[in-house]
Amino acid sequence: MDGYKYAKESNTKFEEQLTWNIKDNISVIGGLSFEYINSLPNSGDLPFKFDVNSAANLQNIHYLGTNIYDQFGNDLTIKQDFYYLNYQNYGSFLQFQSLFNEKIGLTIGGRIDYNTRYGLTINPRAGLTYMPTKNLNFKLLYGQAYLAPSPYTAYQHYGAFLPTTDVGGVTGLVGPFWHLSNPNLESEKLNSFELGSTVSVSENLIFSANGYYNKIDNLIIIEGFFGETFHNVPIDYVERPINKGSSNTYGFTARGDYKINLGKSVVNTNLSYIYSDGDIDGKPIPFSAKNTIKAELAWKVNNLNLSARVINRSESLHVLFDENGDPLQVDGFTLVNLAASYRVINNDKFKGSILIKVVNLTNAKYYNPTLGAGELFVGSPQDPIRLFLGIRLEL
Repeated sequence: MDGYKYAKESNTKFEEQLTWNIKDNISVIGGLSFEYINSLPNSGDLPFKFDVNSAANLQNIHYLGTNIYDQFGNDLTIKQDFYYLNYQNYGSFLQFQSLFNEKIGLTIGGRIDYNTRYGLTINPRAGLTYMPTKNLNFKLLYGQAYLAPSPYTAYQHYGAFLPTTDVGGVTGLVGPFWHLSNPNLESEKLNSFELGSTVSVSENLIFSANGYYNKIDNLIIIEGFFGETFHNVPIDYVERPINKGSSNTYGFTARGDYKINLGKSVVNTNLSYIYSDGDIDGKPIPFSAKNTIKAELAWKVNNLNLSARVINRSESLHVLFDENGDPLQVDGFTLVNLAASYRVINNDKFKGSILIKVVNLTNAKYYNPTLGAGELFVGSPQDPIRLFLGIRLEL
């Protein structure tokens, strides 16, 4: 059976940016933007293909399961809702940059946006850099931002209706499940802090570290409700996006890069460790691994390039909980990928290379958390070992 949905969006945007270098060490950057959006978010599930050459209200599109009559001959058909949106974004920003001396730099700025759906927002930002030596630097950043819900997030809806019956026939409709829209969604608000440092031990050895903390308020989540109606039809279970609670995320990345020159060949290596944690209203963040290790070894000699990449990721949490109230987990994994390329043609007019790539070299059986499902299917199996062959042409 064919299934259909329909959505469309057109976007027109104008931007202008100006830079004023007041002095060699002082500059001001400013800009304006205007954006016009015309959108029809995802429809419900359609009984037939949408005719793009005809208005939606002229196509007699009904919700699935409603094109029936009850036992008294009453038509139970419910026409689909289509949410046509037209709105504009007006934005402006101003940023001041100054180098006080060879060691200290300061950036202060802000952005003002007006969205005809969500109103006015003012978002400041600031940054401070410090370089005590030519091989060592630090940076401290702060910023505010907002994320307006997209038409897809706020207005998509889907589900189906079923007939209710008695001995006399059809008596009405019921909806087992519906994901409904929420036109009253508000924007999420973000406060972000970042601290980073880089040290160059030599031309061939560099270490870097970056830490962050983010706080998101007015968080948009999907929540379920019982005992609601849609088009005056009782729905057993409804889910919809709402603004509820806040989220705190924090973590850091530590990385080392080492380059080895071997005459006609060069070897580049890097190793990084990523830690990520936080909570959503006091509960662990799902779909995220706390610990990730990445390593890469790349060798280039003449026209030959070889690389090996390894990623090790700890267990990830699911949105579902067990009988003890603990989140279900998906086991961690280690993935090994190899790649090689050889340039067979190399001249001023034409370049050609042969490519080979092996993904999941060890054929590891690994899983990622599923978005929904149930307690018996919390992980989605990922691809087994794969081999890719290709040709790259550069004109």
